[in-house]
Amino acid sequence: MILASMEILLVAVAVQVLNTLIFVWSRRALLMSNLVLRQQLTVFKRRRPRPALRNGDRLFWSVVSYVWRAGSSLGPSSTGCTTTTGFM
Repeated sequence: MILASMEILLVAVAVQVLNTLIFVWSRRALLMSNLVLRQQLTVFKRRRPRPALRNGDRLFWSVVSYVWRAGSSLGPSSTGCTTTTGFM
């Protein structure tokens, strides 16, 4: 009986740990997306017909690409649903 309750407790703790990890990763992805969108908006707001990338912009995108490679779930998804199958 004690062994069964210990297993239930262990499962509950494992579920809490997984929920915490999922929250942290989703929060990190949200913050990263927000940072990228803010950078794009900053470049877009420059008063030139075609905004020139500065050295700081190049450095920013180099760091972002490195971070996205390190945590592949943070980057843009290539498995997104872009087809219209089933919609008419």
